[in-house]
Amino acid sequence: VHVVLRDLLHQPDLAAARARVETAGGGRAANVLVGSACDGGFDVTWLGRRRVLTPICDAPFSHTNHVGDDPSTGGPFWENSRARLARARALEGGVGSLEDLLALLSDRDEDKHPISRAYAPLDLVPGVQVGTVATVAMELAEARLHVRKGPDPATPSSCPRPWARAWCWPPGPRPTGRWLSPACGS
Repeated sequence: VHVVLRDLLHQPDLAAARARVETAGGGRAANVLVGSACDGGFDVTWLGRRRVLTPICDAPFSHTNHVGDDPSTGGPFWENSRARLARARALEGGVGSLEDLLALLSDRDEDKHPISRAYAPLDLVPGVQVGTVATVAMELAEARLHVRKGPDPATPSSCPRPWARAWCWPPGPRPTGRWLSPACGS
């Protein structure tokens, strides 16, 4: 995946990056989220020779560590990932701001599979604890990345300064209106 990442960084625009992903060979397992402050993005998951490519339109996008329609991708953790993703997608309709998105990512209403999980022992491996390592929210249109360390929703998120405008593909002012790809509609 590191070779693919380097190649993606050298592409002149989002369309070229997507074309490279579509022709990249298979691998063991990897996920790459490609976004532009100017015109949306896409998410790609490789599972051996299988590739799942999802355009990111003008709407919240939820992702989990495993592909929700394939139990083999998560092994004993698939039920957890699937339940958390289902909960996130159920809450997506209420997201209208960054605060709403961070609240969704902080959700703990599900007892067995909360979106934001406090560290707890892992029954499958004695002595190991698992939990939410970090929460990441991106505002692509504003070129902002928000990161919150750990599972505690009270921990403030940090936001490094917005990326340089020159990083927009192509350079220049951001387009107005909704970013659309053929998969998003017209």
